[in-house]
Amino acid sequence: MKIIFGLSLDGYRPPKPTFNHLFCGPLGLVDVLELRLALPRTAVGSVTRIAQYLEVLELASADEACFFGESLRVDRWGTAAKLLQMRDHLRMAGWEGETMESAPARFQDFCQVEKLATGSLATGIADRIERIRGALVRKPQGLPTIDCIEAAGHLPLSLRLLLDDLGARFGCEPTYEDAPAGSNLRLVQDCLRERDVSGQSWNPADNTIIFASAFSEVTLAHAASHLLKPDASGSVLLSSVPGGILADAMSVLATPAPAIGTPSCLRPTMQVLGLALEMRWDPPDPSVLLQFLTHPVCPIGGALRHALAKAVSSHPGIGSHVWYEAIEMQREKLRANEELQQADLAAKLDQIDHDLRQWILIDRYPRQTGAPGTALAETAKQVGEWAGRRASTSSEPATSRHYATLSAIAGELAGILERISIVSPEELSIIHEQVMGSGMVAGDRESELGSPESPGDPGAMIESADSVIWWGFEANNPQLPMDWTLTERNYLKGIGVHHQTSEALLALAQEAARRPFLAACGRIVLLWPRQRGLEQVEPHPILTILRAYFPSIPIKDLDRDELPAVTSQAKIQRPVKPLPAKKRWVRISPSAHLGSRPQESYSSTAKYIYRPFEWVFYYKANLWKGAFMEINLAAQRGNLLHRVIERLLEDSCPIRWLTVAKPDFDAWLDVLWQSLLETEGANFLQPGSMTEGRRLLEDARRATWELLGQMRNAGVVSAEADVQMDPLSMEDSTIRGNIDLLAANGTGRFAVVDLKFGQGAAKRSELAQNTALQLSTYSHLIRAKHGGDWPATAYFILKSSALLAQDASFFPDARVVPCESLEPGPEATWQSFLDVWRWRRGQLAAGWIEIPDAGVAPADGEGDSPSSTPPHEEWQTDVKAPRYDDYQFLTGWEENP
Repeated sequence: MKIIFGLSLDGYRPPKPTFNHLFCGPLGLVDVLELRLALPRTAVGSVTRIAQYLEVLELASADEACFFGESLRVDRWGTAAKLLQMRDHLRMAGWEGETMESAPARFQDFCQVEKLATGSLATGIADRIERIRGALVRKPQGLPTIDCIEAAGHLPLSLRLLLDDLGARFGCEPTYEDAPAGSNLRLVQDCLRERDVSGQSWNPADNTIIFASAFSEVTLAHAASHLLKPDASGSVLLSSVPGGILADAMSVLATPAPAIGTPSCLRPTMQVLGLALEMRWDPPDPSVLLQFLTHPVCPIGGALRHALAKAVSSHPGIGSHVWYEAIEMQREKLRANEELQQADLAAKLDQIDHDLRQWILIDRYPRQTGAPGTALAETAKQVGEWAGRRASTSSEPATSRHYATLSAIAGELAGILERISIVSPEELSIIHEQVMGSGMVAGDRESELGSPESPGDPGAMIESADSVIWWGFEANNPQLPMDWTLTERNYLKGIGVHHQTSEALLALAQEAARRPFLAACGRIVLLWPRQRGLEQVEPHPILTILRAYFPSIPIKDLDRDELPAVTSQAKIQRPVKPLPAKKRWVRISPSAHLGSRPQESYSSTAKYIYRPFEWVFYYKANLWKGAFMEINLAAQRGNLLHRVIERLLEDSCPIRWLTVAKPDFDAWLDVLWQSLLETEGANFLQPGSMTEGRRLLEDARRATWELLGQMRNAGVVSAEADVQMDPLSMEDSTIRGNIDLLAANGTGRFAVVDLKFGQGAAKRSELAQNTALQLSTYSHLIRAKHGGDWPATAYFILKSSALLAQDASFFPDARVVPCESLEPGPEATWQSFLDVWRWRRGQLAAGWIEIPDAGVAPADGEGDSPSSTPPHEEWQTDVKAPRYDDYQFLTGWEENP
C-alpha cells in the first residue's frame, strides 16, 4: 500500500480513487500505523485530557510554588488547557521529558509535572508518534511506502522523524495540468512556480481568474451558486470557512450542493444537556424550567411537559396547585382512554412518575456552594443514555447523528465531572463549553448528485480541476505562540527541542495557498466578504504577492458589478405596493362568522364593547400570543398577593383572620411567602430579582393587613376568595366569572371586592363614570344566585392598599369616589352595559368591526359605516389611553408624514 501524506489531507477523498493508495494527514497516518503495528489505542477527548492534566497540575502545585500556581488558583481550566497545549507542542518539537539542573526554572516545573503525569495522562498525537517510533525499532515488515507532499522543513520535528523512520519521500509536489497558455490563470501559475513572467501583463478581458468581494456573504453565495449551476460536477468548491450560507443558497437556486454547513453549539439536540444541568441548581430558575419543558427536543413526554409548561408560565415554580392539577389531568386523560390496555395504562402512568423523578423532582444544590461532581455526572449520564436510545430508534439518519453526537458529548462530560468533588456553576459552564467545542453542523445535509467536490483546506487541492471556486479567500496568517522566552528557547534548542519557526509556518501557509491556483486548469474564482459581523475581512495575503507582479489585477464588487455570465443581483423590478392604511371600520361578509359565543366572561365582554376587533381576532380567528413565550411579571405580582389573601381566608389557615394580631400575622406571612415563592414565584429567588421579591413581600404585608382592617371595621363575619360562579343567561349568550373576594356582614349583605395590583387611576375613573363592568357583572351573578338587593362593590388596589368604592355604605373606611351618574351603583351599570352590548351586537351582526385607534378619526355614521358613539357616551372607547396592542400590525399602518 502507498500513502500520500499531507498536513491537510485528513478526511480527504480523491475525486477518482486509486487502487491501493491511501490519502491521509497526521491523524490518519498515526491510526494506520497503530493498526499495522497492533498498538492499542483508547480514544479520549481533548477536554478529558485537560481534566487529567488539571489533576496533575494541582498535585504538582500543592507543596511548592510553581510558576503556574497563582494562575491555576484564578482560572483552573484555562490554565490547564494552556499548559497542556504547551506540553504537547514541546512533545511534537522533540522533547522526551528529560531535564537538567541547569534548565530554566519554568522548564524544571514542566519536567516535574511530566513525571507526575506519566501513566495518568491519556496520550496525545505526539505521545502516539513516540510509541510508534519505538515499535519501528523492531523493523516490522509490510509497512506502506509514503510520499509526503510537504517539504521536510515544514513539518513538526516529531512527525518529520517518524516519516524519516518510514523512509518517506518529502516534497512530492502533486502533478497539475496547466491552464491555457496566454491566459491570466496561466500567468499566475507561472508566477507561483517562479517562472519568468517579465514582459507579460494582465489581460482585463480574460476571465480565467476572478477576484470578487461583496458586503454580504449572501450576495457571494448567490454568485457562487450561479457559477456552479451549469456543471457543478466538473468543479471544485474550496470552502475554507463555514459554508452554511453557501449551501442554503445552492439549495434555493437548485444547484447540486455538497455536504457543507456551519457548525454551531445551538442545535436543539445539543441544548438539552445544558438545560438538564441547569436544572440541578437551587433555587430552580423558572425560565430554565420553561425552556426545558418547551424545548423542541425534551426527554419528557409531550403531553406532560406541555401541561407543566403552561403551569410554570402562569405560576413560575414547582409545586403550585396548578402544577399538581396539570399532572393529575394527564393521569385522568390516560385513565379515560378506553383503547389502552391495563398493562399499557400502568406503564404510561409509571412513565409520568419516572419523568418527574428523573428530570424535575431532583436533588438541587445551592449555587453558592456548588454541586457534587458525581450528582452532575449522573445527570449527564441520563442525558447520554436517553440520547443513545433515541439515536438507535430514530428512522432519520440526520436525527440519529444528532442524538449520537449528544450521547458522546454527555458521556465525556460525565466522565470529567466524576473526577471533581465539588463543581461550581461557573466551572460547570466552562467544562460544558469546552466539551461542546464548536458544536456540529445541522447533520441533515447530504451531498447531492452532481455536487462539486468540496475540500475544506487549500492544502488539500492536490488534483487538477476544470473550475475552482474558493469560498472564504480570507487572511488567516498562522501565529506561532510565544510561550517561551529567548533564554528558554535557546536551552530547548540545545537539548534537541526544535519548535517550528514563524518563517516555516508562513512558508507552509503560502505553499498551501498556491495549490488552488495550480489545480485550476480552466478557471478560478476567489470570493470573500468585506465584513463579517462587525469585523472587517481582509483578502488572503497571496493577493498582495500577486499584485506585486501584476498591479492591475481588478477586484470586482458584486454589490455593483456582475460576474461574467452570472447575475449576482436581482434585476427584476417590482412595483412598490403600499401597506394597507389604518381604517376605523372593516366589514366582512358573510357576517355569520361574527355570531355570538355560547359563553362570555368579563374580559371577553370588555373586548367586545371597547375593542371589538380584539374580540374577533382572539375568539373568532383564534389568534393569540403563545402561552409559553414569557412569564407575565405584571400579572404575577397580583397573583402572588391574591394567593396570600386566599390562604388567609381558607378554613385550614393556622391563624384566624377575624382575630389575629399583627405579630402573629407577620410571622405567618413570612413562612407562607417563602413557600409561595418556591411554588409560584421562583423567579424572585434568582440573583438580581431577590430585592423585588422582598419589596413585593412588604406590599403583601401592608395590603393584606389593610384589607383585614377594612373588613373588620365593616363588620364582615364571613369572607371567601376566588369564588367561581355558574354561568348566567345574558341576551343570546351566557356570562360567568370568578370573584376575587366575596364578603358578607352581620346583616347578611354581600359585598364584591375585586383585587387589582395597580390601575388605581383607571378604576377611579370607572367608578366615577359608573362603568365598572367587572364589579357590576360579579354583583349581578351573586344577586341572581342569592336574591335580594344588588351586592355592594369595591376595588382594592394592592400596591397602594386603597379600597375604592362609590359610597361607604358597606365599607365605612373606603376611599369614596363620587359617581357622576344620576343613578350610581352596579344595577345601573349593568343596564347600561346591556344597551351597549345590543348596540355592538347589531354592528357585528351586520359584519361591521370597529378598530378604535388614536391615529384614525372616528367615522360617526359617515357613508355606510355605523356610528362610533355608543347609546351611553360614558362607554366610549378612550383611544388615547396607553395600551399594548397584540394586533397592531394586523389593523393597518400609519402613513409616513
